[in-house]
Amino acid sequence: MRISESGIRRIIREEIILEVTRRLQASLIPGEWDPARGAAEELQDLERKHFGGGEGSLTALAQDLAALRLVDERQGPSDEDVTSIGRKHGFKVSFMGAGASRATYSIGSDLVMKVAIRSGWASRMNKDDYRLGVDTSLRQIAPRAYVHGGGFSGYDWVILERVRTVTDPQELPQFFKCSLLVDPDGLAAKDKDNYWLLVRRALEPDVKDEVRVGWPFVNLILSKPVGGPLTMRALRADLSRYSPAFRNLDRVIRKYGVATMEVREDNLGIGSDGRLVLLDSSIF
Repeated sequence: MRISESGIRRIIREEIILEVTRRLQASLIPGEWDPARGAAEELQDLERKHFGGGEGSLTALAQDLAALRLVDERQGPSDEDVTSIGRKHGFKVSFMGAGASRATYSIGSDLVMKVAIRSGWASRMNKDDYRLGVDTSLRQIAPRAYVHGGGFSGYDWVILERVRTVTDPQELPQFFKCSLLVDPDGLAAKDKDNYWLLVRRALEPDVKDEVRVGWPFVNLILSKPVGGPLTMRALRADLSRYSPAFRNLDRVIRKYGVATMEVREDNLGIGSDGRLVLLDSSIF
């Protein structure tokens, strides 16, 4: 059987795609999201786990919660009302708190729902949370986003992955191991703080200055020849090679213009799969 030239090209193209996918999945490090797994598939798993597989169950729950009225901008609805809605949908729901623009509810141990108190700005925040949460190019450095709805914009509420906030900054260096720095696991508390400061400096997109002898970070650098003075550019390249968290943060900084000052301890969390997560991108 003869195969046309276009058929040969199609077969070669399909084989290349399969090989790239195989290599990508084989190279994934624990904590780096698999882009072959889509948000729709994950949403179906969640609904099966929590709602017995009823399609649209999360949306129905969200619509009921969004309809609740806060006592004021800072105080949530009555516990009785929240519990009643959770019972109706067969799940544990709690009011977590409210800010100037949004109220937050927990849905079991896996999810949170953010509801716009005011339309406009708060709905835009929900939209950006969703946009980052489904952007597979970021390898899920933002909380995963599952479903949204309500209001004229369609973003009066959004359901996101629930993330544990980092409470101890010394948890952070473990996500940024590389070949040019010593293993942070064995460092003293002060040195871990310095390690983290050095990583944050390396995250600045155009950084290129040397790691100077007088800096307190020098004792962290391995006695490995680097062909001259170690520059931040070299450290940045090394971190990009070895640290998924660094690569993912670099992606979101470059793609969405997130300020490096947002990459701070109180704005980082740890997902259920153990990956590092940026809680608030402030891209609005």
